[in-house]
Amino acid sequence: MLFMANSVTSTLISWLPFAPIVLFVVFLIYRAFRVNRKRTEQLVQMALDMGFEYQPKALTLTHEDFGDLPLFQSGHSHTITHLMKTQLEEIPVQLFDYRYTLGTGKNASTCPHSVIAFELPDTELPYFQLQPENFFHRIISKMGDQDIDFDSHPKFSKQYVLKGKDEQAVRNYFTDEKLWFLEARKNLSIQGGGEWLVFYKSKLIEPEELKIFFEDAWGIMKELT
Repeated sequence: MLFMANSVTSTLISWLPFAPIVLFVVFLIYRAFRVNRKRTEQLVQMALDMGFEYQPKALTLTHEDFGDLPLFQSGHSHTITHLMKTQLEEIPVQLFDYRYTLGTGKNASTCPHSVIAFELPDTELPYFQLQPENFFHRIISKMGDQDIDFDSHPKFSKQYVLKGKDEQAVRNYFTDEKLWFLEARKNLSIQGGGEWLVFYKSKLIEPEELKIFFEDAWGIMKELT
């Protein structure tokens, strides 16, 4: 018995240097649980306040969902959580957290997004993607990467990267009125195609910011359609 007690004591002593690390990991897991629970409660309340249906179950996307929009084609393990749905002026609307994974194993990284998706009945948008332009985009555009610019709207062309499957169809869609409207707004990330017009942030935004994000997206959608 004495030998066993000494053995257990020796084992515990050998683990003591790792105790702070273990406690820190436990703390991070607990903190993540608390943050997620609080976010869920806030989103449920927001859905009730805005008249949205809240769906707690996580959904796995396929490549057929949302057409061919690049946002939903990148990486793997595409997952929607905190889905909120409604219909406004006969337009189906979805708000949700969206994640996909790049890489595998130790090199895997998760990319979170806050997304607002409008399903526009009897609409056939050209496939396009619009996002803020940065130094990296300017470099790769010089190397041949697509960036649809408008000589008549240098402010818009400097402010945003615009790409599309059919460049002429995208140019026809983005009229002067749309370009003037968009260049007056900063940091928009929008993808469209077919019946879908999608607004997104490349992070999970706070629930109190989500309502403002939706109101802005709704107003922009009305101008673009």
